[in-house]
Amino acid sequence: MPFRSKSQQRWAHTPFGEKALGGAAAVHEWDEATNFKRLPEKVMSKHIVNLGKKGSFKVAEGSLHRMLGIPEGEKIGEERLKKAAHSENPAIRRKAIAGIGLSHMKHGK
Repeated sequence: MPFRSKSQQRWAHTPFGEKALGGAAAVHEWDEATNFKRLPEKVMSKHIVNLGKKGSFKVAEGSLHRMLGIPEGEKIGEERLKKAAHSENPAIRRKAIAGIGLSHMKHGK
């Protein structure tokens, strides 16, 4: 099985990682199966937003925070979202519009 990120690969080469994967031979197998040219630093966590009858979609958590340079523990204000919704960058624009829509949803109520 190949590694999914560089951080996972670094962890596997620690004593705890080798023990969890079944020894140095198993880690070597993972190294052989991995294409290191396209390996991201960290895999972003995603969660699924369920819209009921309208369907569902996946959201990469923290991606808009990183694009706007806001720490992930801090909330993005409504004014900042509105400004980002008019960005020239289409990826920022899409994520900001989705963020505005998600902020208007009734989460778990």
